[in-house]
Amino acid sequence: MLEPDRRHLLLDALRPPPGTTLDAAVGTTFSLDLEALLLAPIAFALFDARVAETGDPARSDPLAVMEAVRRHASRIDLFCQAGQISIPPRDRPVLALLEDSVHPASAPSPQHIFHPKVWCLRFTGGDLPQYRLLVLSRNLTFDRSWDTIVSIEGTPVRSNSALRADNQPLADFVRALPRLSGRPLGPDRLERINTLADELLHIEWEKPDGIGWIRFLPSGVEGYESSWPKRADRALVISPFLTASQLSEIADSTERATLVSRAESLDLVDGRILDRFEVIYVLDDSVDETAESQETTPPPTREELAERPGATSTGIHAKVLVADQGWEAELRSGSTNATTAGWSGNVEFDISLRGSKKRLGVDAVLGSETPGTSLLNMLAPYRRSSVEPLEESETAKVAFRLERLGREIARLALLARVEPDGDRYRIILTSDRPLPHAEMVTITCWPVSRHPDTAQTQTPGTPVHLTEGALSLQALTSFFVFELTASAESGPVSTRIVSNARMVGAPEDRAERLLLEQLKTKGDVLRYLLFLLADIGDEGAFEFAHIITGSGETDRDWMPQIPLLESMVRALSRHPEALVPIDRLITDLQKTPKGTGLLPEGLDQIWPAIWEAKSRIP
Repeated sequence: MLEPDRRHLLLDALRPPPGTTLDAAVGTTFSLDLEALLLAPIAFALFDARVAETGDPARSDPLAVMEAVRRHASRIDLFCQAGQISIPPRDRPVLALLEDSVHPASAPSPQHIFHPKVWCLRFTGGDLPQYRLLVLSRNLTFDRSWDTIVSIEGTPVRSNSALRADNQPLADFVRALPRLSGRPLGPDRLERINTLADELLHIEWEKPDGIGWIRFLPSGVEGYESSWPKRADRALVISPFLTASQLSEIADSTERATLVSRAESLDLVDGRILDRFEVIYVLDDSVDETAESQETTPPPTREELAERPGATSTGIHAKVLVADQGWEAELRSGSTNATTAGWSGNVEFDISLRGSKKRLGVDAVLGSETPGTSLLNMLAPYRRSSVEPLEESETAKVAFRLERLGREIARLALLARVEPDGDRYRIILTSDRPLPHAEMVTITCWPVSRHPDTAQTQTPGTPVHLTEGALSLQALTSFFVFELTASAESGPVSTRIVSNARMVGAPEDRAERLLLEQLKTKGDVLRYLLFLLADIGDEGAFEFAHIITGSGETDRDWMPQIPLLESMVRALSRHPEALVPIDRLITDLQKTPKGTGLLPEGLDQIWPAIWEAKSRIP
């Protein structure tokens, strides 16, 4: 179980096995915070200790984050629901390096959503590649919710043909992801994803103790849909969102069912349906410290709208199904809520584990009421609110209409063309299709790197067209905000979405120039060099990098203490390939007098000899 304020488990789950490095990462999420996405490349690097302590990239060394993203962004492909990217800070140039890694995706049906939360990872460096699959209920955001994560390791086994059938659903799911994206992927990314899908057919996954088999359960992609277990002696359902029809199907499959959800979701369900459940729980107020600070706007009262994604970011968010069947039990965990849309139409992904009832059954998952850590100790009996659910207000109806319209806009394929504008740049944004027709709705748009005051009005029913000039290199971005505003009885109602356009015409050396603009002093350059060396396992380089970070002294005071030459010689003998990015950095700095002046004292004398020695290594 992932606790609300802890990112350690996710960081640990992403971190490469000892002696390996990330080769490919394909991930999915419903909603995305771009700063939370920084956790992935940081975890894939070896110099992420400071982030591991806090779980917050904003509190890590910005140069360490920049290098981690530069090194790994080209190997990360993250698919998220179109329109569900949160607006990032305007002063984070490192986010520009993630533009090509983020792929907005949509369910085949416009009425449904792309909702899976999965990471499929390949690591290299040993005799054989190593694989890892993470199946989560948590989105890649900083939501403070209770979630689940299942992590399994795998190795390639070419001779076992039976693996192909077991892994086919996982491989088909990964292969389908680019087809769900409205933003075209480059040929290198497509090839890497398809290669990974092919390899997944031949992976043998390590089964946890007591687990007889593992099954992969995608839904909403071609050839796959969800299904409820045919029988269950007893069931446990954990789901933050609910619909009456899906709860009826659950109750029909067993006479003994326990339900764990949120009070605000349970209050919307007909009491006669809830009466069919043996026990109903909610998170205890003493555990859910954020209960009083949750959004107070109730979900829509109509059944088909009971799941309103993104409405609440606290409390129970885990999705778990446990079915006791004789002496055995099946446990499913992943992204699927106990809703009609979740089980019919949404793109979802769950993992199913089967084993003994003693290990995986309802009682095993709930635990006991005796003092100690157990799920049962975190729960309290549900008591229906004495206040009847209010009918949907006019404001709520308008807000929901804008959300649906925003999702339609997010499905548009956008092109951002970059042109010179004096010594700066101009972006021209266009769309492949017209904006949807929308009566009495105002649509404005602006780059995320600019202030909303610069927004330009767009006309419904016509293609997007925006021209933004006088942009600095740092202000170039492929992320654009669309704001939709309409009137309601209580006043204007607005919603914002972020879309990721395909960018063409940007300077080819944009990433290198963004890095150089972050290097202001000799200390910055030296610290960055040490991070490069630390990522190959040089612990001394890592320690000295943080000495520089925390030092209030001048360059002259600590510069002689840094064993840069020793670290480079160790890299030459153990990992000569690590010297390539160092040579690239030094070459870029030496292109200008200012950059040359930032090189640590004496580096220009020792580096040519080290690089020459490296060139002689076969």
